[in-house]
Amino acid sequence: MTEREKCLDEAKAAICGDRDRAYGQPEDNFHRIAVMWNAWADVRQAGPFDRADVAIMLGLMKDARLANNKSHADGWRDKAGYAACGYEVSQ
Repeated sequence: MTEREKCLDEAKAAICGDRDRAYGQPEDNFHRIAVMWNAWADVRQAGPFDRADVAIMLGLMKDARLANNKSHADGWRDKAGYAACGYEVSQ
């Protein structure tokens, strides 16, 4: 098995297993993320996104995923991590 095949097998296992159960169907999750990111862009009403905006938007992605499963610990940990990184890059 090549490294590429191994990578694709691992990706398939992730998106068709735990992630699918934790976050819901990708089309639903992507829709929630798009709604939240569009809302942030509307609220921001400024020039190009900066590093702090990226941290905020990744936190919003976690919010969209948590909307499907509020008890998913990984989502809460990642959200806290994005907040800490966002604080650091905004200083």
